[in-house]
Formats: sequence, structure tokens, C-alpha cells
Amino acid sequence: MNIKILGNEEFVFGMRLSGIGQCFVIEERQKGIKVTKELHKDDFIIANTSVIEMVPELQGFRNLITLPDEAEQMGRIDDLRRIIKAAVGMEIEVK
Repeated sequence: MNIKILGNEEFVFGMRLSGIGQCFVIEERQKGIKVTKELHKDDFIIANTSVIEMVPELQGFRNLITLPDEAEQMGRIDDLRRIIKAAVGMEIEVK
């Protein structure tokens, strides 16, 4: 499975710590467009909500999971843990 992470700096840092190497910090639309053009439609993409809003072209990818920018935006931390575990295949620490 080819997993790509697109998000804010903190999110990308955490995902890199979990062992995912293909992570991209997206802070402006132009960078998001550039990265999107390099993605394959079958890639498994995990992106922050703000990135999806900034680069709505990502919604054309069929394997897209959107996560909140901040863990506190989830209903419960356990929900976020389950989503991340399902997406990346392993549990990572979420505080």
C-alpha cells in the first residue's frame, strides 16, 4: 500500500515519527497543487481538513481519508486513534 500524508507541520511530523516516509507539509495552495499532480489515483492519502479545503482537487482521489487539523476537533481521542490505525495499519500515540 502506498500511503501519502498531506498536512500541517505538526501532523506531518507525527506521521513521520510513526514511520511513514512520504509526508508533505502543505501550507499553501501552489504546493498542494504540485504535490497532487505527483500523486497516483490509487495512492492512499491521509490529509488534514485544511489541506482538503485548500486543495479541493484531492477529493478526486478514491482512497482519501480526511483528519481534523487538531486532535481536539475529534469527538473523542479514541475515534482519532481508530481512524489512524485503520489508515496506516498501526497504532500511534495521540495526545
